[in-house]
Amino acid sequence: MTKATSVPAGSNANGKGNVNTNEAYHEKQLSAREYYANTAYSSEMWKQQPHNKKHFFSGMFELAVNDIRNVIPKDYIDDTYEILHAEMDPDEAHIPFSFDHEKICTVKGTREFFAIICTLGGYITLIGGGVFIIGGLLLMLLVMNNPERLENMQEFICYFGLLPAFIGGLMIGITKLPRSIGLVIFGSGVRDFEFNRRTGMLTRWKYIPLTGIKRRTISKPFSEFVPYVYQLRTGAGTGAGWNMIMMHKDSRRLSFGTSGLLNPISHGDAMAFWDFIQCYMDISRPLPDTPILEIHRQKDPVTREHDKETGRPERYWRDMTHDEIQVKAMEMRQRIERLAKGEE
Repeated sequence: MTKATSVPAGSNANGKGNVNTNEAYHEKQLSAREYYANTAYSSEMWKQQPHNKKHFFSGMFELAVNDIRNVIPKDYIDDTYEILHAEMDPDEAHIPFSFDHEKICTVKGTREFFAIICTLGGYITLIGGGVFIIGGLLLMLLVMNNPERLENMQEFICYFGLLPAFIGGLMIGITKLPRSIGLVIFGSGVRDFEFNRRTGMLTRWKYIPLTGIKRRTISKPFSEFVPYVYQLRTGAGTGAGWNMIMMHKDSRRLSFGTSGLLNPISHGDAMAFWDFIQCYMDISRPLPDTPILEIHRQKDPVTREHDKETGRPERYWRDMTHDEIQVKAMEMRQRIERLAKGEE
């Protein structure tokens, strides 16, 4: 999976883009009391409410709450130098993906399987048609003296070679159309689920299949979810990475995981994501100190005050070289491994 280090739509890593500067200015003037909703999450909520009822699943292990180790998933640091210094891609401005001081929102396609079918099916059909054309032409050389068989081979090439090759080329061509036309055919990205720091809510959007028309919106407080970690398995029973999932205490069907945000390859990676998302949602703490969130730190009241008190440089990550960032990523990776082994 591609690393979940995309620059949020509407801005680039240098803080430039179609951001409403007046809105950003007013956000900076708001106090924490004015900025956050009454439902915003803090670690005290876990202490004030009964422990959420645990679900029972084979191979799933419940994670500890409020055992904060201040670790960052390594993919949120590793190879982020180019992202930090990249300009915003105008073609991505319409995508509702967010990864900023207010919310982390993932997206999904409404008819993305059409594009997959056209791409894979198109190339398979085109190549298959080409093979039949070449094979048919070679066979024609063997039956040149037999008019009846020669005519049959010509029909064979037309039906099993030229026609599939044309259809395959047409399918591939559809995927190469201008973006404005492609959005009509394949649909645009729509919001899937969201972690909202400002409100303390987790939200899932449901859509009518193939249309992108919103059918239902489900929002629940972050404090009502139970975190689990489990290992993914292949059909042969071998390990295929890990996942961290948050399941609502009252419904197994309402869950949020690392899909679209991270691809954990180890137990430590999954645990690090849980540590990260707890810190992100907790308004009694500053935002996690990761390169992707650096341009947004001054927009969050608690983080802004923390950075002012601790003297954290505003361009801590952006002023690093590529090699310096990679060293930090390696140090974080090693620390996550030690935590997973219980050595810290």
